[in-house]
Amino acid sequence: MRKMQTMVSRKTDSPAPLPGLRAESTAGTGRGELEGIQGPQASRVSAGKTGTRADGIAAALSPAIASAEGCRILVYGRTRWGKSAFARHLVTAVLNSRVAETVLIHDVKYPDHAQFTGEEATAITQIGEAMQAGSVVVLRPPVSAMEAAHVAKLLAEYREPTLLLVDETRRALGGSQIWCDGKNPDGTQGPRSFEWLCLEGGGLGASLVLLVQRPRQLPGDAVDSAQVHVVFGLGGRSLAYLVAAGTVPPEAAATVRALKPGAFCLFTDDEEWSGITYYSPE
Repeated sequence: MRKMQTMVSRKTDSPAPLPGLRAESTAGTGRGELEGIQGPQASRVSAGKTGTRADGIAAALSPAIASAEGCRILVYGRTRWGKSAFARHLVTAVLNSRVAETVLIHDVKYPDHAQFTGEEATAITQIGEAMQAGSVVVLRPPVSAMEAAHVAKLLAEYREPTLLLVDETRRALGGSQIWCDGKNPDGTQGPRSFEWLCLEGGGLGASLVLLVQRPRQLPGDAVDSAQVHVVFGLGGRSLAYLVAAGTVPPEAAATVRALKPGAFCLFTDDEEWSGITYYSPE
C-alpha cells in the first residue's frame, strides 16, 4: 500500500490536512502552451468594433492584474457555443500573466476523455504528484466539484496562487442557487469552499472561473463577486434573467441574442458596456 503524503503548498513547508498533495516546486516547467495566445495584451479595439479572442481574454484578466489578486470570471453560453475553447486559452493567459501558478480544472463532462490538456488526477491523493509534473491539473471522475474547491481553498490559504476552473458548473450546485458544499451527505455543515473562493479567496490569490449554461441557477455570491461576465450566445429566459439582474445592460441584449458560435461580449459591474464583440474562431 502506498504511503499517504501530506499536502504542502509550493509556498510553504508547513503541511495542511489533506493527504496526497505535496509541492516540491516545479513552477514554470511542464506547462504546455496553447497556440493562439501568449498572454494578455492591452486591448487594441475601440467601441463598436470587433476584437480577437486574445483581446477579450486580456480585458477579462485586466481587473485581476491591476489589483494583483485572483480573478473571478463567469462564462455563460449555450452548449457548443465556444465556452470551453475560450477557457482553454484563458488558462494559458492566466499562467503567462502569473495570475495563478497552479490551475485546477474540474473536467467531468465526458466520462471517457478529458476536454482540457494537463496532468490528470482521478483522486485528490493524486493531485500532489500531478503538480510535480505540470502547472495544470485536470481533475477527472470521480473527483467531485466540492473536492476540487476544497483543494483550491487549501492551496490559496498556503499562499499558492491557484485558479479553479469548473467546466460543468451544475456539478458544483446542490440545487438552484445553492453550492454543493453547503452541507455534507450526513447533514453536517460542509467546508463551504465555493462560497469562500467567491467572497474571500481573491485577496489570497485564489481565482475562480465558472462555465455555465443556465445563469439562473448560480448562487448570488458567485454573481455578485464576479469581476467579469463573459457572455456567449444566449436567448430566452437566460438572457432575460441576466438583463433583469443588471449583468447585461438592456442596450446590449439584441447584440447578445444575435451572437454566432465563437463570439462573445464582456460585461462588468463598474463600467459601461464597451460595445465590443469579440470572436473566438474555434
